[in-house]
Amino acid sequence: MGLFHDLFGKSGKARRREAAYARQQKQQGWEDMTAREDTPAAPAQDDVIKALSQELIARAHGGGAEPEVPLEETEAFKQFAASARAQAPQVPGRAAGNPADPATQVDYDGVIDEIVAETPQDMAPVGNVEAICPYCNTHLKSKPLKKKKCPKCRNEIQVTRRPTDGLRVLATDEQVDLLEVQAYIESGEYEKQIWLLKERMKRVGASGEKYWRCDAGIDARSVPVEAFYMHGKVVAVGSPEERDALAVLCIPRCIGMPVPFHGDPRFETMDDYYTSQRYERALEVYQTLPKSRKNSEYARELRRILG
Repeated sequence: MGLFHDLFGKSGKARRREAAYARQQKQQGWEDMTAREDTPAAPAQDDVIKALSQELIARAHGGGAEPEVPLEETEAFKQFAASARAQAPQVPGRAAGNPADPATQVDYDGVIDEIVAETPQDMAPVGNVEAICPYCNTHLKSKPLKKKKCPKCRNEIQVTRRPTDGLRVLATDEQVDLLEVQAYIESGEYEKQIWLLKERMKRVGASGEKYWRCDAGIDARSVPVEAFYMHGKVVAVGSPEERDALAVLCIPRCIGMPVPFHGDPRFETMDDYYTSQRYERALEVYQTLPKSRKNSEYARELRRILG
């Protein structure tokens, strides 16, 4: 990776594991910020939020402590639900009845619900049930049971099941991504992603801070272009830019999160670091794109990021 590898160390799976751990430490920043004030911390609430965050991040990478168990039945989820019901968000260091500045108060539940309603959730069936290449529409001698190259266009034909009807279909690489998003939504995982985002944003509102940083989750296996552009950006509470950041965090399968930011963004010193992160990850994603996607709109956007 040249200079970027020298500056930031490992890449690939090892780098993403380290990034996942770093993301957990960033989320801990909200608890650290709360601890600066005189109000006693709530370790039980902190612990369950961290446990659920770790489980969600692990599941985004195909793992988790109990991957075969629905998320709502895991111990981490149950503890989080009980803790969330028992503890209403409070502004750290403020007396009851003395709320934060009304000018910067945001109804994050309402804003996020609006964004989700506007977020495309395409559940239309994709892929070919018949023995037809999904790239060039060539009729095949038989329907393959596993991935194989089309004898005509030489693209890799993916074989998977559609979550909407369970049928085994032949799909392009891009269609596989869409099918994975459909499965994520169909399983109810997207609802849980949005619920956790709302809880995190309540902590942002309760903190009394005027800004927060968007960790757009670019260490995920699948990264939308919008996440590259938003990653590391500092946004003001209640601003249009904040809504743009929330729109990225609402994309299905996004593992991003809000990160504490203290001070004045005009004197921000981490821009170069996040620019390098975006560049390094975009290069890694581009280099691993299958041949069928090298001329896609997604690839063109990555090349634009890479300059």
